[in-house]
Amino acid sequence: ASNLDDGPNHGMPLGGFGAARAQQATTPQPPYLQNPVIPEFKVLLPDSSHWFSKADLKKGRAVMFMAFNPDCEHCQKQADIIVANNTGELSKLQIVMTTYQDMGKMRSFMRDHKLAGHPNITVGRDVGYFFGPFFNMHYSPFLAFYDKQGRLAKVYEGGAQADKLKSTVDGL
Repeated sequence: ASNLDDGPNHGMPLGGFGAARAQQATTPQPPYLQNPVIPEFKVLLPDSSHWFSKADLKKGRAVMFMAFNPDCEHCQKQADIIVANNTGELSKLQIVMTTYQDMGKMRSFMRDHKLAGHPNITVGRDVGYFFGPFFNMHYSPFLAFYDKQGRLAKVYEGGAQADKLKSTVDGL
């Protein structure tokens, strides 16, 4: 059993959905469930010259990864929910937002959703296409929460409303 909370699966499909779901019973667990700790990762920061990786995460702080598509309306709404609620316990969470889309779209998304003004939010481009296969994502936004010890705590595919975000963070 996974921590997956599909909810209404209202996010944007990432492609190959039907085949992946049909084979789900016979395929092994995705990597994030096989080794449920923060993975080694590397994303390119918006300046296009610096990288952010697991080594850059602050020790002893919970982490949320959000994989998004800048063109996805649900991803845009999720970013707005995060920014509007980035206070209290949520502001102590390290948030790493990643996209495989080009830098121009990523920078526009950052600007449109006012992400740059939040020191606990890092946005980067997943140039190696790591997060999609690692999390076996079918819908975006995709949220993965890790506790202060770096262990997987909760996953939401298709996003989460403010109350779910807050209760998840409270439990980390």
